Amino acid sequence: MEQTPKSVQEQPRFVEEKERFGAKVREVFKSEPNSLQDEIEDIEYETGDGKITSIKSLLPREWKMVRSSFLGMDRPMVASFAEKTVAYGENYWIPKAFIVPKGEPLPEPVRREDFIREVFPGPRGVLELSSAPQIERNGFFISLLHEIGHSQVFENMSEEEQAKFLEHVSDLSNKRKSQYAEQDKKTEIENERKSWAWALKEFRQLKRGGVDLEPELDSPDKLLRGIHAALDTREDMNPVEFIKLVREALFQE
Repeated sequence: MEQTPKSVQEQPRFVEEKERFGAKVREVFKSEPNSLQDEIEDIEYETGDGKITSIKSLLPREWKMVRSSFLGMDRPMVASFAEKTVAYGENYWIPKAFIVPKGEPLPEPVRREDFIREVFPGPRGVLELSSAPQIERNGFFISLLHEIGHSQVFENMSEEEQAKFLEHVSDLSNKRKSQYAEQDKKTEIENERKSWAWALKEFRQLKRGGVDLEPELDSPDKLLRGIHAALDTREDMNPVEFIKLVREALFQE
């Protein structure tokens, strides 16, 4: 991690910089990160030709951004309306499963902070999970824009609408998906549609301005697959409804 004082009078910047598909991405923290729950001052995205974009500036003024080690595979990033926070997990896990042919030795089980291997001798199956920084993966920024989209949609509601929506979110937190009423589903889908519409509109505007946040996802189909792969662990969204609403937002001008 880089600590760079701008001058002797200013506080040092706590920065972690990563290379991502030809761009530089800098996570700038408000204080020295402790890897548990770190508030982000900004995420700076620098293109190959030196153009720098502030991702944090896309959030509404009262909202904050956090990098958390508490978020896992089931929910890699989330928008909290009550706390006015967008959070993303520090790392994500890449699964790999395979069968070891008879006659070949089984590998040893492994459990490290960044790598897990489970071995099942009966069926000779192996499950491996490897960890990497989430910010480096395909689909990270379009997914982050989607969560920021939730914040923008929420802030554009009236006070009465916000209160009603917070009540809806609180009510859903106490329900399983199978208990959702038809109106619950309609409210969720409408909120997702509006958030994806905002995210994809912002994504296209940045791209037209020379800032391509997802250079590997260079076609609508690749972008759709990247979005789906980024969020395919979500259990609160029917896959058919999910693809339909994202396609609608993807091709909306």
